[in-house]
Amino acid sequence: MHTFVDASQDAYGTVIYLRVVYESGLVSTRLVAAKSRVAPLTTTSIPRLELLAAVLELRLTESTLRVFSGALGQAVFWSDSMNVLWWLRGRSRRFKPFVANRVGEIQSLTNPKQWRYVSTHENPADSITRGMTISEMAKEEKWWNGPDFL
Repeated sequence: MHTFVDASQDAYGTVIYLRVVYESGLVSTRLVAAKSRVAPLTTTSIPRLELLAAVLELRLTESTLRVFSGALGQAVFWSDSMNVLWWLRGRSRRFKPFVANRVGEIQSLTNPKQWRYVSTHENPADSITRGMTISEMAKEEKWWNGPDFL
């Protein structure tokens, strides 16, 4: 299971893909779930919004894995935010409460090695935060099947 996250000043969200490798060697990747939230009305920095999105990503992945009877250790989390990835590799006690509480929740359930960087160009969750129309999203191959590197 591969989950992607993104945030903007308007919204943040996450999208989950299941990657299956068949005995024949054929690889199939499909959209499983997605969730978005409107950004808070109070001014919040993009790195903090990315962190809120990472918590949303973790919670959605956790509930999706329960359906598939999988373990959270099998998931790979992708973010285009270097701030979030840096925070997750640090000790949550070093940060101010907003960051520390969210980093602590993520660290208690995942290993920092499960979190990886994806460029904004390849991040399918970017579609959530850009305000695409339904017709544009229906044609977006990356949205339905994930990025090519999967």
